[in-house]
Amino acid sequence: MDPVSIAAVGWGVSTAGWLISPIITKLLNKGFSYLGFLSSDKLKTLDTKVQQLKQMVEKVEASPHKNARLDQWMKDLKSAFYEVEDILDAIDYHHLKSRILYKSAKQKKQDFNIDPDSRGKLKKSIRSLENLVNEGELLSSVNLTANSDKMTNTPTIYKTAPTPPAVFGRDNDIQTIRGLLRDTPATGEPGSSTAKCYSVVGIHGLPGSGKTTLAQSVCKEERKFDYFNIVMWVHVSQNFTVEAVTSEMLEAASGKRCKLRNLGMLQEDLKKKLGGKKFLLVLDEFWHTDVRMLDTLLSPLIAGDSGSKILVTTRFEDVARALGAQNPFRIPEIDEDHFIKMFMHYALDDARNSDKKLKEYEIVGRDIARKLRRSPLAARIVAGQLRQRIDINHWRRTLDRDLLNDTLGVLRWSYQQLEEHVRQCFRYCIMFPRRYQLEREKLVHLWMAEGFVESPSGAEDMENIGHDCFDILLSCSFIQPGEHSIGMQYFTIHDLLHDLLEDWRPDFNVSRHAGSACYRIEEDFEAGELANYIMSYTTKTMTEKDLELLLKNLRKLRVVHVYCEGIKMIPECIGEQKHLRYLGLYRLDDYYGGGYTLPSTFTKLYHLQKFSSYPLYWVLDPSSHKEMGNLVNLRYMHGLEELNLAEIGRLTFLRTLRTFTVRKECGYEIHQLEHLDNLCGFLVIEGLQNVGSKEEARQAKLAKKVHLSELILQWKTEKQSSEENQDVRKSKKHRTISWLGGGASGSAVCE
Repeated sequence: MDPVSIAAVGWGVSTAGWLISPIITKLLNKGFSYLGFLSSDKLKTLDTKVQQLKQMVEKVEASPHKNARLDQWMKDLKSAFYEVEDILDAIDYHHLKSRILYKSAKQKKQDFNIDPDSRGKLKKSIRSLENLVNEGELLSSVNLTANSDKMTNTPTIYKTAPTPPAVFGRDNDIQTIRGLLRDTPATGEPGSSTAKCYSVVGIHGLPGSGKTTLAQSVCKEERKFDYFNIVMWVHVSQNFTVEAVTSEMLEAASGKRCKLRNLGMLQEDLKKKLGGKKFLLVLDEFWHTDVRMLDTLLSPLIAGDSGSKILVTTRFEDVARALGAQNPFRIPEIDEDHFIKMFMHYALDDARNSDKKLKEYEIVGRDIARKLRRSPLAARIVAGQLRQRIDINHWRRTLDRDLLNDTLGVLRWSYQQLEEHVRQCFRYCIMFPRRYQLEREKLVHLWMAEGFVESPSGAEDMENIGHDCFDILLSCSFIQPGEHSIGMQYFTIHDLLHDLLEDWRPDFNVSRHAGSACYRIEEDFEAGELANYIMSYTTKTMTEKDLELLLKNLRKLRVVHVYCEGIKMIPECIGEQKHLRYLGLYRLDDYYGGGYTLPSTFTKLYHLQKFSSYPLYWVLDPSSHKEMGNLVNLRYMHGLEELNLAEIGRLTFLRTLRTFTVRKECGYEIHQLEHLDNLCGFLVIEGLQNVGSKEEARQAKLAKKVHLSELILQWKTEKQSSEENQDVRKSKKHRTISWLGGGASGSAVCE
């Protein structure tokens, strides 16, 4: 088996998931083959034991009760898998390096032998893994009682796309809140003095009761009118910083991404934006009653016009009062009829089935809804799961479950219904702080970097598998959509789902830097085992020296996503990151003094899938241009588009390429585009005057670039014959094709 084709397994899988995952079979199969064992015999020997352990581990992980001995065994088992994975990943790296160097040297024969040190480490790690499996056999006799309604292989009659969010039974509540937003504070209330132009309206209630949905509905109505000049929406995390929330306020007020980091400057700019304007500020899921922090946070709001309002949603009435709300509105339960309508909307909306069968589902569905105690979150999540499996027997089994009697039980049940690779992807989301605004594309790319998505047809379809996982989580309401004030769509995780995985049975340790928004996932409790380093843009930036220390000290990183200040080049030691798949470097300061330097060692990142950088312009030593073709796993290169890389045809997984310039020199010929069939979006091909013949032009095979939405072809002279130009124009599968020639060919646009 080609080791390059096997993605990294990653940190976030549960122990039961390890045991049943086909990725693990591939991992062990590869390890045994490297050691010269008959892998099929070895795997067959382990199979019986693994099946017994799987059943035991599923019970352990499904139970809210902890067993210290079993918990430790599961941690040891996962650590052993991680160790094997890291060793095999390093071997893959050297195998890939060997292939690349042999190809560069144009040698026909390619030999690859594992060095004795790696072979010894691999043998020791696999032996340790086998010992743990044997130890697990002894533990499997422990009598564990737990219910785990796993998904069975019953046929799915109907599966649908996510149902759009809907509001049921809240019309009166919406009008009540809107009325409070227009009330003038009475004498003595906060907001009545000349010092404050605003007053506070509070909504409080249990988690999952619909506070955020109610506030969103109110904002939607208010945006239809001009009563408030500015409407701002800010999600407030449990451990927020004043700088981060103020930055979000400024973005919402201005409609632009904020690059400021200094609190004083943020507050001054916010005052200018709010000056003389009547605003509505929504603070969603507020937790704090710290008077000093609240005073600092709200101080810029005094610049607004009289009649401005703050609408706060919170679990706690005293938090709303601390902000200044006099009579916080307790969100009432939805009446039963509206609740059942909401549940059935999410479970059966647009279902294509016979009327007779649908009536049967409606009867069972109503009984399920009545067990959910009118919790809107529980209704959406359970209905979303049932919607994935329109199977009446599954619905009836769900009705019989006692765990539906409380919200956390509902969430636990719904989580267990997800397939293991989808659960992996969801657990990864919990790494981010509460109410963190997730971006769909970025999240899918992070899942890919961790190896959570694997396509049976190979690496080409990883994006599709990742987006399928995202759609499943969205459909089941594990991920919830939102829209930023500046028009960007984002997604969040409900706080209760954070509680579920952090408090119920945490599968990983999340280490958070005190006083910052820098989040790290630790596979082990030692820093050297760190696999992810992700910084929020609200965090204090990292200097070039900090970045160098990070790369030198953490050698198992797969994801690095940081914001830098004063950086002019990537440290040379980047080339030692053998496991790195995702590298994101961003600047928030205004330094534009020429290009930023990529070291020659950057071309040694053979596993790299994504390089993203903004707003940096990178330069590379001319001697290293051809070596950039060594990055054979690269799929996205935001920030490298202007380099015009030589031998780019070797990057067959590439999705993004803004410009390709044809030259009359080796490595820049038109045929370099021949196998780049995964290119998406926008592409400009320049220098077509350097295409020598019709046959050479055909080698680009532009008709196969079906994922491009716009293609622009440019040349500066009229030397080509009309026949040659016509040959390039045959690619008409794209939405838009433009020819910008030197006069003879004119221009054309094909829809």
